Amino acid sequence: MRPIIGGNVPPDRVVGRDNFIQKMWRTLENQSIVLVSERRIGKTSVIRKMEKDPPQGWHPIYLVIEGVRSPTEFISNIVDAVSPILSRKGRMLGRLHRLYEEIAGQQVGNLTLPELKDHWKRLLRVTLSDIQENLDERVVFLWDELPLMISNIKDDLGTKEAMELLDVLRDHRVADDSGKLRMVYTGSIGLHLVVSELLHRGYRNDPTNDMVTYSLEGLEPDYAQELARQGLQGLIEEGEIKLHDPLDEVTRAIAEATDGLPYYINYTVDRLAEIGHPVKTTDVAEAVDSLILDPEDQAHFGHYAERIEAYYLFHKQAEDLAYTILDTLCRTGQPMTEEAIWDAAVTQMELTSRNLFQKTLAMLVKDHYLQRNDQGGERAYQFKYGIIRKWWFKNRG
Repeated sequence: MRPIIGGNVPPDRVVGRDNFIQKMWRTLENQSIVLVSERRIGKTSVIRKMEKDPPQGWHPIYLVIEGVRSPTEFISNIVDAVSPILSRKGRMLGRLHRLYEEIAGQQVGNLTLPELKDHWKRLLRVTLSDIQENLDERVVFLWDELPLMISNIKDDLGTKEAMELLDVLRDHRVADDSGKLRMVYTGSIGLHLVVSELLHRGYRNDPTNDMVTYSLEGLEPDYAQELARQGLQGLIEEGEIKLHDPLDEVTRAIAEATDGLPYYINYTVDRLAEIGHPVKTTDVAEAVDSLILDPEDQAHFGHYAERIEAYYLFHKQAEDLAYTILDTLCRTGQPMTEEAIWDAAVTQMELTSRNLFQKTLAMLVKDHYLQRNDQGGERAYQFKYGIIRKWWFKNRG
């Protein structure tokens, strides 16, 4: 099996996520879920595997909605996904059709939702209720890139529309005591970043306080080595790579150098095939460096910097402060106390608000740039993943 470079990972190629997926299904018995992690950690792979192999009695519906730019377009995506399922059962979204006819003032054959800005909330509520009533199985919507959809709606239609969509979805979950419909929110940016901007613009609700938040981490060492082993063996069988050192030693070096992040494991294995001589464990660091220093940034490390510029908008200094904190921490592989980071920050920028400083630190932890530790009773921080710290140091530090 060759390493998968970019693109979707087929569900049967997903390694080391079975226990996490089982935890997700257990949780969905009672609550909906927000699935978070940095980009390229494997969230989409997890929910696509859930879609392919659900427990008995569940019907998962996976939708990529990053291109959706209005609530009615969102509803249309849901209807398009559900209608063929109901059609095979000889059923239809009757209440939604009747509401459409009432609003549109005409009979319709195939349902095409109009851009009726004043009625989308009624349409969404009726759509979700109709789905619950017409499907025998329990339904879980796996909404990939929901935060980007909310951000699109905010940009195109205004903050109020984005807030109301989040509120309608939450209100439906809270009011539903049937347990027949669950939701999983996930995406390449954290929903908290979008909500943070909405809060800055006057939003006062917590649209996910009824949901459980789970963070997807890098693979455990054994699974990280297994993923590396699969890719190496595939290339060995095809004659594209030879090993100088034992396979186990090379896979261990790959797992450690990539922090067990599947995306970078696959890229590192692929780069090792370009070395031109039998691979030693010491070649792994060279392969990772070639990714980090790649002027084309094929492994998309630049996303970690770009997303701060795009989403750290909760204060006029937040973007610069986040960069300053990360620039400071990338220069050391050891945790720094909060006080030491503050002292470093105030020498680099005009900063007087300790509250803003602590809020930005907390946001960087939520966004998986940093992890918080206890150091002699003091709060201390360091980069969560060594490979990201290394990229930041070599390209920005």
